[in-house]
Amino acid sequence: MIGVFDRDNPIASGRERLGLATLLTLVQAAVFFGFLLIGILSPATMATPVCEGSVVTTAFVLGLAVLVISVLLTGLYVLVENGSD
Repeated sequence: MIGVFDRDNPIASGRERLGLATLLTLVQAAVFFGFLLIGILSPATMATPVCEGSVVTTAFVLGLAVLVISVLLTGLYVLVENGSD
């Protein structure tokens, strides 16, 4: 089970925890660098308003999505690690 510390085999328990942390870190890095790449490769897309006549741009919405995903991934990690007790 993920996150359970096994006193008989602490190395395997640490690997499970490291595996989850690595997976969530890679997901977060992909989301963040994807956001950066959109800004680098297509700045006009980031400057496009979300709706006609709106002052809210796509960059704002995507940046907010990056923050929300970060919070959700952190919450998922905490739930998995604390829920295994």
